[in-house]
Amino acid sequence: MELTSEKLKSDFINKITERMQVYEKDRIIRFSKLVIRELFVFCVLFFLIKCFMICLDDFDASFWFGVMICSVIYYSYYDITHSNKLFKQFIKSKCDSIISDLIYHDCYPLSSNILNRSNLFGYFQDVNVDDGFRGSYNTVEYRILEALLTAKSPKGFDIKIFKGLIVLFEFNKKILKDTIITRKREDNIRQNLHGLNIKRFMIPFSSIILFMIISLSFYNSKFDIQAFKFACMVLLPGFFFIILILVLPTYILHIIQQRKKPMTDTHMEDIVFNKDYVVHTNDNVEARYLITTSFIERFMKLQKIFKTKNIKCSFFDNKIMIAIPAGKDLFELCSLFVPLSSTIYINRFYDELSEILKVIDILKLNIRTGL
Repeated sequence: MELTSEKLKSDFINKITERMQVYEKDRIIRFSKLVIRELFVFCVLFFLIKCFMICLDDFDASFWFGVMICSVIYYSYYDITHSNKLFKQFIKSKCDSIISDLIYHDCYPLSSNILNRSNLFGYFQDVNVDDGFRGSYNTVEYRILEALLTAKSPKGFDIKIFKGLIVLFEFNKKILKDTIITRKREDNIRQNLHGLNIKRFMIPFSSIILFMIISLSFYNSKFDIQAFKFACMVLLPGFFFIILILVLPTYILHIIQQRKKPMTDTHMEDIVFNKDYVVHTNDNVEARYLITTSFIERFMKLQKIFKTKNIKCSFFDNKIMIAIPAGKDLFELCSLFVPLSSTIYINRFYDELSEILKVIDILKLNIRTGL
């Protein structure tokens, strides 16, 4: 099957569009209900704020205004994203028979042993698969998963180690040594416990503390320096204490962790590639054999297709694994907010798949030869 064929692409898009058109009325109904819910919630919020302003003589309740507004924003965000996700899952289930002509639906997760063996991820404990596909292209087996890798912090928090696409190809040849490609200064690899960082926790937590300090610093609608000092004295020590108990155990574990045999870094001939990425390998000769100019071009193009600059890749045993971080869902056929007559998402679905599978042709994975 040649995915670059315009006829195959055109036939696939026409079949999917024809199937989805039946559910356009359902999309409109779901969208209308969502709009009504959101309008109702904002009307209730407006009514409550007006009541506060009438009943209170001053603006001491600014903190509770903020809490209400944040709660409504959170609810609206959850409601919109959840409704959209349910609709996309519904449409994909209706189109499974057509998609299976191109690629098989498979949400079974990869084993932790394979993920660990790839050396692409920091220390993780759980693997959750949102969606998945498998298939064969030019006799090469492949799997594509939308996965979330998480771990528990020393205090029991769930920490995201990786979220995005994991693509696994089976070589028809043996790779003798391990080689990985990562973004420069990437420490979330090779089971590194730095993967238990709290950067994503720090930003919202710091914002909440700042919001509370500012809210408590106003008295009678005016900024009060004494109230500000009191808020800082009460909240900041607790903030630094929480950060201390979260960060310190992680770095202690990292220090005592048994170090793996180090890889050496090697530079490729592509200047642009070397500027952003580094190649870690146990065999420089094999690494240069694998990472050709054509492969680098395809690797860099994946950045543009998936709109990310943090793609990672690993060559090990008879496998190649590509990890593509993504904050949004990929391989989507539609959206609750776009008419089903539109082919934007279907085109993107096909292009995302074909760009990934072109790696098979570039690396000649179907050729049964040694390196």
